[in-house]
Amino acid sequence: MDVEHFNEDEIVYDYQAMEDPNYVKGQTELGLGPGIEAFLAVFFGWLGAIAILFVEKTNLYVVSWGWQSLIFSAVCFLIQCVLYAIMSIIYVATGYLSGVYIPVYIIWGLYSLMVLFMCYLAFVNGNEEDFYALPVIGDWAIEKAQYHCANGGFKFLQS
Repeated sequence: MDVEHFNEDEIVYDYQAMEDPNYVKGQTELGLGPGIEAFLAVFFGWLGAIAILFVEKTNLYVVSWGWQSLIFSAVCFLIQCVLYAIMSIIYVATGYLSGVYIPVYIIWGLYSLMVLFMCYLAFVNGNEEDFYALPVIGDWAIEKAQYHCANGGFKFLQS
């Protein structure tokens, strides 16, 4: 799949430095490097993304990867549900199910390769905090991440 590259002009990272004078590039809530936290968010799918989003409040790079991983996992889950529904209809109509699993295996293989590719990008570009956004999903993830960081994380967790 193609990946769009957003440079520093398109993603406004500096708004954190302007609003928060204590912001240091590369600093995260867990104290790990941004590449490691982004890798964890992607590698563990929706579960890792939710965990990182609950913990991380300031680093836009890590939060962007968390949102992108969460959205990507949700989209793949919906595709899988649709495929299983189609397979069920085919099975009920024909009573034959043998070759119908092939598309599911192909989707799982593509999902696994895409997750490995995203893990690589998240980890390697962590020091520079150079975010690579997937088409459509990445734009939405950046919007969510900017809102998330600007508001200090999830509001319902704050007392």
